Amino acid sequence: MNKKIKEEIQALCQHNADQEICGLVYWDGKKVKITPGAEDPNTPGHVSTRSEEFLQIWRNHKILCVFRGLPRAVAAIPAADQAFSEESAIPSLIYDIGKKKFSYYEPKTFVPQPLLGRPYIRGYWDCYTAVRDWYREHGVQLRYYFPPEDDAYFNFDLIEKNYANEGFYEIPLNKAQPGDCYCFGTLKGTVIVHCAVYIGDNTVFQHARNKPSELYVLNDRVLRCLKKVLRQRNFHEIASQGSVFSS
Repeated sequence: MNKKIKEEIQALCQHNADQEICGLVYWDGKKVKITPGAEDPNTPGHVSTRSEEFLQIWRNHKILCVFRGLPRAVAAIPAADQAFSEESAIPSLIYDIGKKKFSYYEPKTFVPQPLLGRPYIRGYWDCYTAVRDWYREHGVQLRYYFPPEDDAYFNFDLIEKNYANEGFYEIPLNKAQPGDCYCFGTLKGTVIVHCAVYIGDNTVFQHARNKPSELYVLNDRVLRCLKKVLRQRNFHEIASQGSVFSS
């Protein structure tokens, strides 16, 4: 979730620090917005679906997640929030007001947006999410990571710090195969700031900043920014059992 939305949720929760706060994060076609919601009195932890405003958002917009601010410390996503997410197929964003810490839960029932043509929303539809959802469609589960804040974007290497935890290892460029992950930086920089999936014929599936997700044919200028090629162990075991390249 991006910095602006997290700050809005934090401000709302801090203003009501002794209460549980809940609501929706949604995409109205132009911007990401939040709306506070009433908690269902019959089911603690659930946003009431009887709210007229909730129903209007549900009908007319894309709900990105349900959020809840908790005044008490929690060691994990509460069971009630997990159950609601699984039932509704909507992720949950939990804010621990005391610790000032966010946690994110994505249910097994969640169905990602179609891969091509997604709008860019940092922390929800961005380059890592596109890579993650591509692998998900091909049988490999990768974890969700909160993106670095905007002012740290070129100084915090999210991919470098976590790729081994997700079953990736580095290979030479001349060994690249469809399904490998290409990691890019700036021309003179060393930090990885963009990732994409190589699908063959000098083409990647990517979601570049502030553009729709797309298939992109690489050119020499872009290839000069390539910092690493990563291979996912489990994917290539699955790929060896048959063709998986039907985008």
